[in-house]
Amino acid sequence: MQSQTGNTYRNIAANISGLTTHTTYHFRIVGTNSAGTRMGSDRTFTTP
Repeated sequence: MQSQTGNTYRNIAANISGLTTHTTYHFRIVGTNSAGTRMGSDRTFTTP
């Protein structure tokens, strides 16, 4: 989880481990503030 104040763009990165080989994973970014919650589009990657 990462936090930010203001309204500027931010690059997001996360280190993950323990993934299974030859598997497709789905993820999305979720942002929440006083105006509500927004979800980014579904993205995928496949482990080698």
